Amino acid sequence: MELEVDATAPRVARERSDVVRALGDLIGSGDEADRCYACRALGVLGDPAALPLLVERLEDPDIDVCVEAAGALGALGDPAAVGALCKSLAGDPDGEIKLAAARALGQIGAAEAIPVLLEVAACRPGDMAVDDASDWDPWWDVQLAAVEALGRLRSEAAIPVLEALLDDEEGQDIEVALVRALAEIGGRGEEILTGRLAGKRSQPRRRAIRALGRSRSSATLAPLAERLLDPLPEVRVATLEALTERGNRAYLRAVLTCCRDPDPSVRAAAIRAATGLAGGEGAVVELDRIVAGLDDPDPRVRAVVLEILPRCGAALGDEALERAREAALDSDPAVAAAACAVLAETPQPESAARLLELLSDPSRPAASRRAALRAVGGRGEWNPGLADCLARVLADDDQSVRASALDTLVQLEPAATRAVPELPAPRPVEIVIAALRGELSGAAPATAPAEPGRAQGDPVESETPPAAVETDPSPTRPARSSLEAIALDNAESALAASEAPDAAPETDFEPDARLAEYLRLVERNEVTAQWLFSRDSLPVPDDVRRLAAQALANADGSEAVSALIEALASPLEVVPREAAASLAAIAPRAGAPAGLGEAVAPLRRLLGTPDRALRIGAARALGFIGDEAARPDLMAALEAEEMSVQIQAIEALAELGARAPGPATGASSPVNVRLVELLEHPEVGVRLAAARGVARLAARTASPGAEPGLDVIGRLIETAFRGGGAQARTLGRMLSALDAPQASERLVACLKTLPSSAERRFAIEMLEEIHRPSSA
Repeated sequence: MELEVDATAPRVARERSDVVRALGDLIGSGDEADRCYACRALGVLGDPAALPLLVERLEDPDIDVCVEAAGALGALGDPAAVGALCKSLAGDPDGEIKLAAARALGQIGAAEAIPVLLEVAACRPGDMAVDDASDWDPWWDVQLAAVEALGRLRSEAAIPVLEALLDDEEGQDIEVALVRALAEIGGRGEEILTGRLAGKRSQPRRRAIRALGRSRSSATLAPLAERLLDPLPEVRVATLEALTERGNRAYLRAVLTCCRDPDPSVRAAAIRAATGLAGGEGAVVELDRIVAGLDDPDPRVRAVVLEILPRCGAALGDEALERAREAALDSDPAVAAAACAVLAETPQPESAARLLELLSDPSRPAASRRAALRAVGGRGEWNPGLADCLARVLADDDQSVRASALDTLVQLEPAATRAVPELPAPRPVEIVIAALRGELSGAAPATAPAEPGRAQGDPVESETPPAAVETDPSPTRPARSSLEAIALDNAESALAASEAPDAAPETDFEPDARLAEYLRLVERNEVTAQWLFSRDSLPVPDDVRRLAAQALANADGSEAVSALIEALASPLEVVPREAAASLAAIAPRAGAPAGLGEAVAPLRRLLGTPDRALRIGAARALGFIGDEAARPDLMAALEAEEMSVQIQAIEALAELGARAPGPATGASSPVNVRLVELLEHPEVGVRLAAARGVARLAARTASPGAEPGLDVIGRLIETAFRGGGAQARTLGRMLSALDAPQASERLVACLKTLPSSAERRFAIEMLEEIHRPSSA
């Protein structure tokens, strides 16, 4: 079938029309797989010109093609397809095709489809194929899709059918879809639901209640509210939630009576519902009743009361604040945490004193003390008493408390700088830096004395050979590591981020080539997982230094930068790792502090350390700092054995090129040439990183696909076909951002020359990503 294309259409529309025409040609000449992929892509592209092509494919001899065509027509949403889809739903014997047609009709939402949807919802079509080898009847799926479509169409004619299905105890359990459809239709449908509210079984009552929560009919409110007296607590909870969703304040008093319900789950739901219904002003009227919930014996209720107090819409009175201060010492961590959140919003000195009391008591649960630390940070106050308290908390036995204390100190630094200059207390960042240097009580020295011939600031070798970190089965990775978060940012790359073992596993037999490769992959993944997810068990003073380096990532001053640069020379391996990661976090921020350039030399030296994690952190920081002097070292890191180091070096070079563009990153530069070579790397993580780098550097030119001597678009397309085409969509998105018109033209040409439907599929997937509408 020929497509008519408007020659006056804008360029983007013409490009999409070219793709639609090419896919149409492929439907006519390709095999079953080609037709499936092409139909799916036409639905994604959403071009109305594809409608006749897809309608024609509803009668394709291959079932999968018919299914894809129906799905694509649903995605197009054109009512002109309804007649053909109704024909497939009513007349095609295959269950998969019927199901796809029913779903498509629901997406389109045309009243013309109601009669046929009613037929398949009411009873199983007599001509529908039966699979005697399966226990599942495909009509059940078709029936469910028809019910959902009828609900969206709000067809009153469907009400008798839906009611009969509800009462059919022999039918499948699609009660949720049925009650939702009746609620959407309204009128008589809602009357049926209200009639089910008094049924004997709790599940139908709850389902009807949830459906009526979406109703907008005032006639359903009174029957719904009556369920507040239901004998089962789970039904009463569902009713409270539904009334909150309805938002009718007339039932606030009735909801408030449930605050005295014998079941704690109902009392907690009632407090939430009362707050939601009353809004700000109305809740204050019943504030005393809400606050009384703090005497509840169940901690869930007390926690809910504290959670909603700040939302009551007016300043809390002295009594409520005093109760919140008492609750901060509650034995239940959830209650204490909720109370601390209230105290964070109140300026009274008594609230601050209570938080310090909680922090100073190591017998309190760690969760409660962490909540107190968050509250202290939120209050934004700084004084000598708080400085002394937080410095002591840094020696807490619980690591999470120590980390929260350091984060709170960094958060409070702006408050300290606003304080009176004569304030006799160290600033928060000074305490964190002292912790990083090991100058707090019980901490070890931060740096070892310089050895003869070693300049101060050079990296110091650990007593334990860093190479052991790579393979030692004992825990080696720090908890809460920023570097771990970096590694896990790209899980696919991270899984490829381990070096292959030198020795083959010992076996009692000689495996064949495929089994040997599988065993190598298993062993390599074990090493990778151990490196990524293991944990250090450090003495508290050392752990404080590591956590202080992490916390300084959120600091903004040059003092923090200087301290982190100094920490790069620490003999404790985890400290320079985290210092490098923090420098990488600080560098890209707007208005980054002065002094970052001083980090370049020590970071360059760290690229040569045996510690893999430290090399990753150093490479990342160098990329964000953006100093040209680091380029040769990063180029050398591309030859590392570990995939994770290669990936980070690629990303750093791309970042460096974006921050300091010039001849060193041009089309024929060694950097670009090397990244293009890495597009053929056997590891998918490296290929993807190289593709991102090549695309990012090429995007700086006006016409990236036409750079002399370097076919960037062509090389990226070739990369998408490697590794079984698993990254075709990812590469398609890169091509779309880089040069969509040229990439589209090249891929359309590929459809005519690629030898197999599998390869043509990858080209189609890239075209989908290039032309996918922004709303899709």
